[in-house]
Amino acid sequence: MGVFAGLRQGPLGLSGFRWCVSMGRHGTQFCLCPSRSQTAVETRQSAGDMRKLWQEGEVLRLRIDLHVHSCFSPDSVTRVEEIIELAKKRGLDGVAIVDHNTLGGGLAAWGLNKDPDFIVIPGTEYSTEHGHIVGLFLHEEITVEKSETQNSTVGPVAGTRLPFEDVVKAIHDQGGLAVIAHPFQSRLSLPAHVFTSSVRVDALEGFNSRATTRSNPKANALAAKCADEYGVPAVGGSDAHLSWEIGRGYTEVTLDRDCAHHFRDSVCIKDSHHLVKRAILMGRVKAFGRPTSRAVVPITELIKARKRKTYGRVPLILCWLLVSMLGPVGFWVETLLIRVKASLSKGLK
Repeated sequence: MGVFAGLRQGPLGLSGFRWCVSMGRHGTQFCLCPSRSQTAVETRQSAGDMRKLWQEGEVLRLRIDLHVHSCFSPDSVTRVEEIIELAKKRGLDGVAIVDHNTLGGGLAAWGLNKDPDFIVIPGTEYSTEHGHIVGLFLHEEITVEKSETQNSTVGPVAGTRLPFEDVVKAIHDQGGLAVIAHPFQSRLSLPAHVFTSSVRVDALEGFNSRATTRSNPKANALAAKCADEYGVPAVGGSDAHLSWEIGRGYTEVTLDRDCAHHFRDSVCIKDSHHLVKRAILMGRVKAFGRPTSRAVVPITELIKARKRKTYGRVPLILCWLLVSMLGPVGFWVETLLIRVKASLSKGLK
């Protein structure tokens, strides 16, 4: 069963502790837990530690940021080698690089990584009618049927919404995992079949550091509740587009001796994809994180405008950036503008 854990200091002001919200089969439970920093600062486990722990019948917990973007995305400039380096410095045991509509960044990072004590998971983020779907553990670009007569490989087509079922099926056909990203970032509900039909997601993001930067400040809390209601594993990720965001959200994946029964000493963290995937499917995960400032969204939009040379958008984005830095007042203005935009769009239809 997935678990959502928020990094928020308790109301009693107890330094060194945070509130944990566990979403399990027995309902919601609140408790105070020893505090972590916004990133996973503990010393990373080594491949030798992994073998020793399993030989002693203990468990190994890996800290993996399962949602990171690289310069292969249109709204990021972070190089894949920089992502790996920064993730290690921040105590992470691995990252999943999931660029928009391309597997290029994930495969590039996977090829560059030579550290036996660090795992890189290739993936991609796709836009569907039910929100963004992250495909993890992919090895090639997915192909979806756009019409009855034409198959098309998903590529760098901006703003394209793909059929949810086709995307999930294509991910599963590769043996990958389909994760619904920041499910309530810009909405308050999702259809049940996303979690219950024969073609459904394998997990959801119970914590996404950017989820509250849009119109719904309770996005992560709703995701945790949804994970509990449908019994879906809840993972965590930073959704980092900027280098300093890496590790602000991450998943603690628990690997026990049962997971490695058939692999034993031949496994190192770098090549433990099959173990991590199985642990996620079995719900042996906890999500940790700290929200990101709303200002990161217009900053990444500026990056996108620069890369696509759509400079006419820059003045509006700069105004957006200023509003995002006004605290609660800025959030109220942003929400109002979003509603006005939605009303105008309905009127045009």
